[in-house]
Amino acid sequence: MSCNTLTLFFSFILLSLSLPSFAQLEMDTLFNSTHVQSFTQNTYQVRKLIVDKGKVVQFEAEKLLDKRTFVFDTLQQVVQQIKYNPKTEKEVEEYLLSYTPQGQQKEIVQIVNGGMLNKRILFSYNNENKLVKKQTYILNDTLWQTINYQYKDTLLVAEKTYNQANTLTYHRTITYDSCGNLILFTNRKTLVYVNKPYSYQQAFDANNRRISKSFFDADNVLQTKWIYTYNKFGRLESEKQYNAEDVVLKATYTTYDKKNRINETYLIDNETKQKTKTVYSYNKTNQYKKIEIFINDNKEPNFEKFYYYDSSNNWIYWVEFDNQTNTVLLSERQIEYRKQQ
Repeated sequence: MSCNTLTLFFSFILLSLSLPSFAQLEMDTLFNSTHVQSFTQNTYQVRKLIVDKGKVVQFEAEKLLDKRTFVFDTLQQVVQQIKYNPKTEKEVEEYLLSYTPQGQQKEIVQIVNGGMLNKRILFSYNNENKLVKKQTYILNDTLWQTINYQYKDTLLVAEKTYNQANTLTYHRTITYDSCGNLILFTNRKTLVYVNKPYSYQQAFDANNRRISKSFFDADNVLQTKWIYTYNKFGRLESEKQYNAEDVVLKATYTTYDKKNRINETYLIDNETKQKTKTVYSYNKTNQYKKIEIFINDNKEPNFEKFYYYDSSNNWIYWVEFDNQTNTVLLSERQIEYRKQQ
């Protein structure tokens, strides 16, 4: 077996490292973050939209739905995030982020209601720059949670979470194959009653591509499994989700264009009895130009989304049409670039 791919981690493992009540603002990725100093993004429900020659030239905002600001340092790292109340446009939540010289997160501070310190997370690393501890403090700098991470041969093999009373609340272990592919993730039983044991297993082919994932409950009984197939170029072609009775719950099929970009995705949801086709179009710089969503067998798209970019290839507008309700949403980004020397 050739071991030439990166280790695959479950996204839910990474999410489990964060507090559910400490959700950071999600940033829509910049295509080119060079020289970006900050940007503010506003999302509106709009009317009287005019687009001319690939540019948004006019719109009338009916309602502000969301407003947020991101500030970057000279290393293109986000150092401040601000979320606003869409009704008053006053700041309601702020995050201050700092980093180690190696570019790893060092501290995250959450401030609410215009100045009250709500939460603080500290990250600690070993000599190999691996995260070994994460401590969360609340309100009056009271230690609320500690997570310790253990490694073997640079791979994360265990994490233990303790509450403010130093009681073990979560104990998770990870097993890999000889190529470093994650093959078993186990959430073990602890004394905390809300922690329900479960596990995930994965299998890989000779090219280190994940071909299956299975979820087992506290009694180690199979509940759900996923099967993956790939095309001749190694790109994911299909993903099927089955229940314990081997009945397909959902199936997703993906096709690619000649440039190996996603062309279409086709989702069959047998639980909701709905089919969804998503079609992607790209511009000359391989960024999204248009996304169309077709529900069931509709010949016309139910939803359409268009992107418009500045000279640095960062989008400054997207416009979304809900053709079922005739609702138009628009998001604009006011990007401030640093002056180049």
